[in-house]
Amino acid sequence: MSFDFIKSIWIAALIGLTPTLSYSESNIQYQETLQSHCFKTWMKKIDPSIDKETYKQFGDKYCRCISTKNLDNKTGVQKAIRNCIPQTILHDAMDELEEEVTLSEVTTQIIEQYCLNRWSLIYPNQSDEDKKTIQAYCACVKTKLLSFIEQIEKISNREYNEAINDINTICSENLNQ
Repeated sequence: MSFDFIKSIWIAALIGLTPTLSYSESNIQYQETLQSHCFKTWMKKIDPSIDKETYKQFGDKYCRCISTKNLDNKTGVQKAIRNCIPQTILHDAMDELEEEVTLSEVTTQIIEQYCLNRWSLIYPNQSDEDKKTIQAYCACVKTKLLSFIEQIEKISNREYNEAINDINTICSENLNQ
């Protein structure tokens, strides 16, 4: 399964949903409807070989991200997908790291492995080209996240989220080509 295939499914689903949702009474209702539809579509794409609960949790985070983006046109939808998948992967990898590993013991190798594991959850059947792109992304984030982890005790939740999003923006440039 390639990134292009996944993107085409999401683009079709989100573009098809956008006109229907434009008649919602409020932005909150729009976001909830979009998030719900996104999540239902997400769960239909689960690969039987992966952990359903982890996939479900990731999908919930991903759809929350999507629901905050501008989806008024095809370009906006594509940008949201390109941004939200890797951004959610970083947030999810950090959540998992915090739960399973003492952050003071985290190394770049551990970060890279968690990053690669998250990508494998979302794209279990990667082509060689996909693997190269994903490895480059995870190689980029590993040193940046390690530096970030060293500062983690000194920052607010808002700064935490912004820092992860900034790392994603820097490292996802290769994904967006």
